[in-house]
Amino acid sequence: MARSSKKNTIQNKDIPKIVSSISLFFLVTLYPILYIYLKNAEMLQFVELAETFGLFFLAAVILYFICFLCLRSYQKAALVVSFSMLAFLNFALVERVFVKISPFFYYWHVLYILISVIVLAVLIIRKWTDDITEKINKIILVLVTLLIVFNVVSAMPKLVQSRKAVDREDIQTISPKTTDVKRNVYIFVFDEFSGLEALQRYNQFDNGPFYDSLEALGFNTSRYSHNGTFSTNIEIPNLINMSQILTNENYTTAYRNELLKKASLFEFFKSYGYNVHVISDQEFIPSDVENVDEIFVPSTGLSKFETFKGLIINNSVFYPFLQNYRGDRVVEINQLFEKMEDSKSAPNGSQFTFGYFMVPHLPWVVDENGKRIDGNLRTDWKNPAVYLGQLKYTSTRILRAVTKIIDTDPNSIIILLSDHAYRLPHHLSLWYGEEIEDPDLEMYYQTNILNAVYIGGNELDIEGLNGVETINKVLNLLFNTDVNEADN
Repeated sequence: MARSSKKNTIQNKDIPKIVSSISLFFLVTLYPILYIYLKNAEMLQFVELAETFGLFFLAAVILYFICFLCLRSYQKAALVVSFSMLAFLNFALVERVFVKISPFFYYWHVLYILISVIVLAVLIIRKWTDDITEKINKIILVLVTLLIVFNVVSAMPKLVQSRKAVDREDIQTISPKTTDVKRNVYIFVFDEFSGLEALQRYNQFDNGPFYDSLEALGFNTSRYSHNGTFSTNIEIPNLINMSQILTNENYTTAYRNELLKKASLFEFFKSYGYNVHVISDQEFIPSDVENVDEIFVPSTGLSKFETFKGLIINNSVFYPFLQNYRGDRVVEINQLFEKMEDSKSAPNGSQFTFGYFMVPHLPWVVDENGKRIDGNLRTDWKNPAVYLGQLKYTSTRILRAVTKIIDTDPNSIIILLSDHAYRLPHHLSLWYGEEIEDPDLEMYYQTNILNAVYIGGNELDIEGLNGVETINKVLNLLFNTDVNEADN
């Protein structure tokens, strides 16, 4: 009896130590993930934070048990795990530092050094007393807690705004008018395809020949068009609702999702008796969108790269283990362009096709010839040549696809757009902390979009129009409607 009571007493004494040690590596693991989440809170849902943190916390727990078996101390194991998780979560940054020091360093070299440092830390820490370790842990715990509180409080206005219900404005609705017009219509949107000005500024590249080739095919082009923001989450819902309905001020995730599902543009074409087909890269246009007869999603099953989880994993120690999986993005890109080339054209001119392509947006996986590039370059914002290579390949495939469509459907209407340009200053600031000297000037260039319209080879002045204005101008001409071309 006495022995059993003593045993229970010892176990009870261990509980505070266990809770304290787990709290330490819990918060240390949470902080870098939470920091990125709070920076983008208005664009994300809490479930994305919970899911991503859960994966890394599970890894931390496994490492904690391994360290405890080696050290036989809750506090010492927690200290090793805390430093290890910081290194693991920021591994890509550590790797880039080593590569700068010497280009001969590769992932496995850096991983070996990191593991060696962790083993050395284990050997050193095991010689410390529990009292010293506990004091160090308390200091770290206080610092991390203060950092988390500071960041949460700072982001609170943004969090409240992003979760707040928005008074729903009227979504654009158009009553169809009698018309004998029946022409197949294609709208293709390419994420982060820079207009002429942005390419010259950020890539020192003249894309004039691409525009010349489009014009030779009968396209009207605007080399100086700009959208209102550089946010895909704002511009795509606006495009498919024919209105500047979503803004930075009224944006919430729920409102964006409502607009993506509603898609007044698709409803408009259905009202005129069109079949509506959608090409949806990364399922950005949701599968339950209304008024769609067919939706195509690339078949590799690759989840959207620019999810919150994808961003965190890509910067962590685990990224090389996704190499084969990530290579599927090349397959997806080619599937998308093949689908674009083979877009169905109804013989009676009653086919509407809308395509969203997440290229030349990262991940950057191909060069200008469509060849796979080094996986380490997938998110290299400090190397504009990587983006430029994928843009050049995108340009080549666009020209090939529209040439084929025009050859088989010369009376069709084709609109080529992008949501925004190459957002180099924004990401250098977000990812690397580089200061933007003139934010307004850089915003001007980062909103410089692709804008080109083929309307059966006829002329149409679209110079300077944004994406919504361009779509509405074409619809007014084609259907004799009164869709507002200006911002709604």
